Amino acid sequence: MRLLEVETRWQPDERRRPRWVHYGSSISQGRGAASPSTAWHALVAESAGWDLTSLALGAACHMQPMTARLMRDLPAEVLTACVGINSQALGSLGPETFTAAVIGFVRTVRERHPVTPLMMMSTIYAPERESVAGPSGLTIEDCRARTARAVELLRAAGDLHVHYLDGLKIFGPSDAELMLEPLSIERLHPGPAGHHLFAERFLDHLGMVPSLIARVSA
Repeated sequence: MRLLEVETRWQPDERRRPRWVHYGSSISQGRGAASPSTAWHALVAESAGWDLTSLALGAACHMQPMTARLMRDLPAEVLTACVGINSQALGSLGPETFTAAVIGFVRTVRERHPVTPLMMMSTIYAPERESVAGPSGLTIEDCRARTARAVELLRAAGDLHVHYLDGLKIFGPSDAELMLEPLSIERLHPGPAGHHLFAERFLDHLGMVPSLIARVSA
C-alpha cells in the first residue's frame, strides 16, 4: 500500500499580535514538555497574546554572531534570550570570553533594535553543574554572574532597555523535583509540570519590567 495523495487545508492567522523572538538551548526548545504547545515559551506566548519566533537550538546556544544577526534582522516588539548552559557544558566560552560574548551578542542585536526591550536570562537550576567547572573552567554559577555583569555594563553604557533575569528565580533548587531527568542522570530540563511553572514565573518577571510592558502594549 502506498500513499498517493495528501490534501491539506489551512487558514492564515491574521491576528495582529506583538512579535516575540526568543533565543536559547534545549531548555527553551521545549525538551521535557508534554507537547510543543505546552513548552514554557509556547505557554507564555499563548497567555500573553504574543506571536512567538523561537530560535532555540538544543546544544547549540553559544551566542554565535550569526544567530545575533538573525535576531537583529527579525521584526520584534520584545526580545529574550536564555544563555549559559551550552557554553558551560561544551566549553565554547571561557572565563575571559563569556561576558564579552554577551555584550557582543546584545550590541549586534541593537544595530536594528536599539530600544526594543531585551531580557537576558541566565540558565535555570542545573544541580550537577552549579559549582562544577566545565571544559573551559566555567561553572553555571560563573555564567550567571557574568551574564549579570554584562547587562550591568551595557546599562551603565546607556542601554536602559536591556535587563537581566536570574534563572534561579524562574526554576531553582526547590523545583528540582519537577525536572525531567531522574536523580541518576544529569538534570538540566524541566519536566511537563516544570514547563507550566516556568511559564508562570517567566510571565510574572516580565511584568516587573515597566518599559517592556509599555512597549509591547503600545
